[in-house]
Amino acid sequence: MQARVGGAVGHAAHLAFRSVAPCVAKGSAGPMYLQYIQQFRAIAILFVVASHTTDPLDWSQSEFMWRAIEVTTSNGTLLFVFIAGFLFQHLLRRYEPKRYLLQKFNYVIVPYLLIAVPAITIVFAAPQWPEKLPDAFGDWPFVAQIAWLYGTGDMLAPLWFIPMISMIYLLAPLLAWADRDARIYWVMPFLVAGSMFLPRDGTAWVGFIIYFPIYLLGMWASHYRTRIIPMCERYAYSLLCVAVGLAVLQLVAFDSHGNMAADSMFESHDDVIAIVRIQKIALTFALLGLLSRYETWIGRRLDLLANVSFSIFFLHYYFVQATWILTDRLWPPIPGNLFTYAVMTAVALFGSIAITLFVQRVAGSTKSRMLVGS
Repeated sequence: MQARVGGAVGHAAHLAFRSVAPCVAKGSAGPMYLQYIQQFRAIAILFVVASHTTDPLDWSQSEFMWRAIEVTTSNGTLLFVFIAGFLFQHLLRRYEPKRYLLQKFNYVIVPYLLIAVPAITIVFAAPQWPEKLPDAFGDWPFVAQIAWLYGTGDMLAPLWFIPMISMIYLLAPLLAWADRDARIYWVMPFLVAGSMFLPRDGTAWVGFIIYFPIYLLGMWASHYRTRIIPMCERYAYSLLCVAVGLAVLQLVAFDSHGNMAADSMFESHDDVIAIVRIQKIALTFALLGLLSRYETWIGRRLDLLANVSFSIFFLHYYFVQATWILTDRLWPPIPGNLFTYAVMTAVALFGSIAITLFVQRVAGSTKSRMLVGS
């Protein structure tokens, strides 16, 4: 069975968390440190990896299992965009426009430029251009081709997120100003509701339209956190039941997988509304409540995973892509089942961690952030 239609779209993005700032410093325990967000970060990267590792497996004999995994794990992007907005607002007292943009360039854009090089090489080495590229792409000058790939992230499934989040970076001064009187939060519910009806087409600008309201939702949650966090703690299990119920509803009542993906934002879609995004909003607030309630009990058990999570985001899909290439050219297809899925997920996750720790050991922690993001 063909991997999900939205494979090229990617679920990206764990980038949102690190995009906002060094708000959760490694080993930090200062007044701005949020342990439950550090824990959230670790859990969210598991969603990102787990949603992608179905791609190179052949699910033709296990379609229902594939759909169940997709419905459960897909759209981890929403979790991270929410966290990004939450942390941006949380850190506004430290916000300095020049420093903010410099940090984004050094620790998001530079790793993106470097880590995308192998993916770009694969694009040019392939016997034909990927379908998602413009029809005339092959006739463009080389410089224009490179500019397009970096500007869209089309070289590797999750990387569309970088151009999208960069648009939000540029809006940071406006968002900082808007948060002061909070009137923007009266508009936010309508933007969130409207975004639920738009399919994802893998482009950065459509991603911005869909996820910018979620970023505002995160800012709102932080702005009113003294009231919202206690409510999330109180109703955490109810919210979790809502998320599970929506996942089951999509699985049994709709003939679709996790993402509401299409070739164009204006293309008709079988799903009238993106149930998976509503599900992930409920899950986000459930996790916010559960992690806040149990943050002391969980402690720092997830710190390693959280601290290298940005690098995992950047690197994990190379393991997926490598498996895809090998099964296409050398190996027979790998049947999709719980065992092969678990193995693929473990290889992508622990392989990415191993590479990150190696780079940190060789280059040092400061340089490694500019090389692999952690």
